[in-house]
Amino acid sequence: MKLISKTERVETVPSRWKNQYFQKGQWTYGDNKERIYNKLIKLDPLTEEAIVQIIGNSSWTQNICDECGKDCDILIEVGEETDYESSTARICHECLSAALFLVCYQRQKEQGRL
Repeated sequence: MKLISKTERVETVPSRWKNQYFQKGQWTYGDNKERIYNKLIKLDPLTEEAIVQIIGNSSWTQNICDECGKDCDILIEVGEETDYESSTARICHECLSAALFLVCYQRQKEQGRL
């Protein structure tokens, strides 16, 4: 289980971008990847809006809850380490609270308190 913050996602975009597209000493998947990386590392301050403008979409900065679909400041990741076919979920505070309520409700119901 780990916490994933929107701030962390924004701050790590340049390094994650390089990890994704700079392999075996060369840039892959198109000639614009290095150009984008160079723009990203020059950003000061590094903001979500500037990153989206450079990359052209918000997929690198989004922090989406797997339950409600909202872009959240903080998520909790549960399950396996994220991979192609992993059993992993990222859940926001509101959805975690709702899940906890369901568990507590069911326990009280089974104990005859409801």
